Amino acid sequence: MNAQYHNFHAISNDSHPSWYFESMTIIHWNNHIGYMGYTPQEISSMANLGSSLSIYNGLIYDLTDYLNYSPAVKGPNSEQAPTGTDTQFMDSTLVNLFKYTSGQDLMKGINNLNIDSGMLTT
Repeated sequence: MNAQYHNFHAISNDSHPSWYFESMTIIHWNNHIGYMGYTPQEISSMANLGSSLSIYNGLIYDLTDYLNYSPAVKGPNSEQAPTGTDTQFMDSTLVNLFKYTSGQDLMKGINNLNIDSGMLTT
């Protein structure tokens, strides 16, 4: 059994606190081929097929799952979230841009919204 090679519990005196990071770094550099990219025409086609994605500042943002499945809050151990918890954490005007003008470059539209630029970078 290979368990002897993967026992990183503190009690084993061989904890390897950075094991996950080191393993993922090795996997990434050994298997990374490149970044996935889409042309604006492909993004438009994906939007026409029902995806809610757009371009902002040269990057593609996909809000399909956010729009199709309402955000929810789950408490630990199946506890109920406090009453009044706002699950709609994204600005509604921003969400509506993705909803109604999906597949386009939204640079001008988003920059014209009354949203703090610091909020857009977080």
